[in-house]
Amino acid sequence: MKNQKFLFVGVIAVVAVAIILAFFLRGPPQGYEGQPFGGMPGGPENGGPGGPNMGPGSPGGTPSEFPPTLRVVAEATAPAGEYKTLTLGNVEITYFDTITLPGNWEYSTDIYLTLKNKGTSSETVEFTKAKDVMATFPQWAWQFFEFQSSSMTLAAGEEKDVHYFLSNEGEGEFSFNIDFWKSSSEKVTATIKVVSVRDVRLEESSAVYGVVKDSSGKPLSGIQVRVNSYNARQGYTGMTDGKGQYVIYLPAVSDIKTIFGSRKLAYKSLNYFITVDDASYSYFYKDSIEPTRNEPYRFDIKLNPAPSKLSFKLKWEKQVEEYYGFFWVYADSNWQKIAAQQAKHSPELNKPTHTYMFDAAGNQLWTYPTGNECWGFDMQDDGTVAMGCHDKKIYVVEKDGKLRWSYDAGGMVRNVELSHNGKYLVSGPPAAGIDAALFDAVTGNVLKKFGADDQWLRNSKFYPDDTKFVVGKSSGYMAAYDISGNELWTYNMGEFPMFMDIDSNGVTYASGKSRTLYAFDIYGKVKWQYRIADHSGGAGAISADGSRIAIGTGSGWVYFFDSLGNLLWRAKTDGESIGHNAIAITADGKYVVVGSAPQNTMFVFDEKGNKVFSYSVKPSPNSILDEKYEGIGYKVSRGTQEGVMNAAISADASKVAVAYGDNFVRMFEKS
Repeated sequence: MKNQKFLFVGVIAVVAVAIILAFFLRGPPQGYEGQPFGGMPGGPENGGPGGPNMGPGSPGGTPSEFPPTLRVVAEATAPAGEYKTLTLGNVEITYFDTITLPGNWEYSTDIYLTLKNKGTSSETVEFTKAKDVMATFPQWAWQFFEFQSSSMTLAAGEEKDVHYFLSNEGEGEFSFNIDFWKSSSEKVTATIKVVSVRDVRLEESSAVYGVVKDSSGKPLSGIQVRVNSYNARQGYTGMTDGKGQYVIYLPAVSDIKTIFGSRKLAYKSLNYFITVDDASYSYFYKDSIEPTRNEPYRFDIKLNPAPSKLSFKLKWEKQVEEYYGFFWVYADSNWQKIAAQQAKHSPELNKPTHTYMFDAAGNQLWTYPTGNECWGFDMQDDGTVAMGCHDKKIYVVEKDGKLRWSYDAGGMVRNVELSHNGKYLVSGPPAAGIDAALFDAVTGNVLKKFGADDQWLRNSKFYPDDTKFVVGKSSGYMAAYDISGNELWTYNMGEFPMFMDIDSNGVTYASGKSRTLYAFDIYGKVKWQYRIADHSGGAGAISADGSRIAIGTGSGWVYFFDSLGNLLWRAKTDGESIGHNAIAITADGKYVVVGSAPQNTMFVFDEKGNKVFSYSVKPSPNSILDEKYEGIGYKVSRGTQEGVMNAAISADASKVAVAYGDNFVRMFEKS
């Protein structure tokens, strides 16, 4: 019996040694350098969990075991919460009662309450407005938008969602109520608890592995492969060995799904995507990567030769002494006139400033003074300029710099848009209680006034034939009108469209702080939409025919779509953010100019995601910005105050103009 006991202990010891040896022979998970599983090195400052930006990640090592053997690790834990049902007469209301936000895996979320009419006739239900509850929210949940009005009518048997958006920029918990009623005596209340856990670490329960080869089939060593989480905020890397093999250990997608619970999500997928960004080869992108706990995911990669780089030279640069830095830059179709406008992200300084016009050689043709910064700016091809300013005025200035007309709106103006034919201008608010107006662009006469919701007009665009236009207001309410003032369609996209444009087919594209890119047909029906998971998609541009759409996010990523809403690729810049309006695209969609902030780098991407040119310059000291940093804090404001703010590119990609937050305008020409 004693011998059997010693034999048993000996076997256990041998097994233990074998397990330890196996771990050290395999080495730590790829992309792991002393960080908790699922983490990235460097913490928030380097783009790790909790930070606003995904950094380069650890270099990872070459695989010691190929194919990999998965470790047995603890499964992810589902958060608390369950679906609950309320009954309001014939209407059934279903919602998830606890929204747990796994911070580093979700930086904003969508909340759905589903209404179903179980009766035989239509029912109208009213419910709480977002603005009536958000005053009690903590600061880290400061953005709360709604995607509908405060009432909803359902036909018999119909089902609809009441949809809200919530940002997540901190840690804590709170609860709020959404009331539903049909009359004063018929009311029910849905109580929703929100829990934000800032740093959720998942065990590396699966792996992605494969072989990287060049176009001739030769295995490539020393290539870094990156597997990115669905929201691009978590990254795992591995390096190919002499056989071209890579292995990257990471959490299984099922574990990611688990930490969200069973609540409804707006994202297309929680799967990973793979990128290879190596200067010797063409940029590689592939999404829909779904490793499981039961089986690692094999994905072999073929890298094509790198495309030819574009060569630009700095033709000229101009710096001015102003309070704001440049916010907009426009060029005429012949690139003989370059207009630049002074403005800056909030908080307001309430200082006077100027609009500048330069010729093709960088000579200053004229300036026009305004009493405050101008967020609204547009330019006709003949050099006529329109401004909507914080000095409560709308200006139209002739191509020679002389004032054509101005209009006293009585309040801050943040948008102007000239029609292609030069006959009309949309701007506003034109007066208290009126949201927008259509002006005669030649005389300044008000032709029509629109809306009485007391909201800012934040964006507007004319259809290509100038017979209709679309407006976007501060609440996210969008509306299309014809020139006679008839309302054609409406839609609520949650928050105002920071980016909006209309292609040659009449398709309207819009995105903003609600972090969803929309495409609307000419009748206002949603053709497609894409929920951008990593941050606000505030900068954007489209090719003339809408075949290509580029969106820049607040975490420094570029998303590139086709006309059907397919995401063709996404690529990271060096920036914490894409500059406030810093994306431009050629008419054919083959090249995209992107500006980073606050890093002050201008990139040119080709249609495959390759960085074919970049220009980086250190921001100039600007003591005036200290006034703003005192108001909102240096770390918060840098990406909105410094860096590339706007860009323009010629149709043939031979010229690029860039506006910078440090009061520079630079003009580049292909060499």
